[in-house]
Amino acid sequence: MKHSKLFSLSTLATTAFFCLVSPLQAATISWQITVTPYIGLAAQGLHAHLPNDLGGNVFKQDFPQGNAFVGVRFNDYVGVEGGYEITPTKKSVTVLSGGSKLFGQIAPSAPPLGPSIQYSKSQLKNWHASLVGFLPLSEHYPFKLLGSVGITRLKVFYFNFNLATPTNTLNPFPTIVTFANNKTVLRLNAGGQYMLSDMLGIRALVGWNNTARLDSLPSKETATNKIQFSNTWNYGLGVFVEF
Repeated sequence: MKHSKLFSLSTLATTAFFCLVSPLQAATISWQITVTPYIGLAAQGLHAHLPNDLGGNVFKQDFPQGNAFVGVRFNDYVGVEGGYEITPTKKSVTVLSGGSKLFGQIAPSAPPLGPSIQYSKSQLKNWHASLVGFLPLSEHYPFKLLGSVGITRLKVFYFNFNLATPTNTLNPFPTIVTFANNKTVLRLNAGGQYMLSDMLGIRALVGWNNTARLDSLPSKETATNKIQFSNTWNYGLGVFVEF
């Protein structure tokens, strides 16, 4: 039921986007297919929130992200696009006080209930494909609003181990916890683009990904350790070339 509501919302958003076209524009729209391929790169930020006691107190939640994309515009108003996004592996070292919650459990600690040192790393990457709508604001002004509805095949990897002692000596028998999964989720984007020349353009987009579908993800080592995903947001600037 939840996913049906999300699908209805995305359909409503897409309908509203195209309804922004004025009656005058609607009267002059030509749906004749004139294929215009394009290719581009974008630098983005990604926010992937985790609750504090379900991974948020050790894993990074903000990532730089690269996006390589290709698309085809069939006319001034409709196109399709696909691409690949990846974050660098983010690493962190965190000191947790004795008795702290970690992955829904009491964190292992140095006796007697002393602090523990956690080493963590995380990475997210995905393939994506979308139906894209374009809205020219003027026939002669090189700016367009754009919005898209699509899917993302997301792969997440989170790794943590317990250094166990508040010294610089590594624990030879660390408690290793690994979270990894693939999931196809809904993807929505909105923004605008501006043509600098007949071929070169720039664009800015804000995106929402339904990563809450990952739900509570158990570790590969034991189901009692879990992390909890919320929906993720990405935002960035890109450059593209039309052919």
